[in-house]
Amino acid sequence: MDDKNTPKTPKCNFIHDTPPNRSLNSPDKPVLAVDLDGTLIRTDSLQESLLEFLRARPQGLIALPAALWRGRAAFKQAVSDRIDVGDLQLPIDSRVVAFVQREKAAGRSIYLVTAANRAIAKAIAEGVGLFDAVIASDATHNLKGQHKADALVARFGARGFDYIGDSRADLPVWQQARKAYVVGDQRLLQAACQ
Repeated sequence: MDDKNTPKTPKCNFIHDTPPNRSLNSPDKPVLAVDLDGTLIRTDSLQESLLEFLRARPQGLIALPAALWRGRAAFKQAVSDRIDVGDLQLPIDSRVVAFVQREKAAGRSIYLVTAANRAIAKAIAEGVGLFDAVIASDATHNLKGQHKADALVARFGARGFDYIGDSRADLPVWQQARKAYVVGDQRLLQAACQ
């Protein structure tokens, strides 16, 4: 008996094993949601933002503990408010960009969906130039793990999107995705597909 409330296991793919000239779209082309930290970029945008903040304004460090006390989302907002996002030098994963380019060319809508602060995510999305929209953390909501899964399901429905991610925090998202794409550790692919 199939319980409609029990998530089905998504079809899983290791993104770096995808042949370069083959799109993995199905005829209905659901949205492709792409994670930022560790996926589109090979680093963590919050860590890079903190380093930029300390480089540019070390005296401002005193303001950050109060923001952290208000929660992770407020902390991310405080850091992004205090840096010039354009000064961030973030290493883009060219293999992920190539995959996203193929999917975009095949007619798919591409969303950057991240726990990073919205200002940072928007700047990166604009720089890459492939994203139709950005869904990200703001000053009050940290869009990580189950919160990210809930936001995607609310917008596209369960199984209404494919998702590219890189970490255990993405497991709740992969469980709701039609297809799970994993960047990095293949053991995560196995966990996503169980």
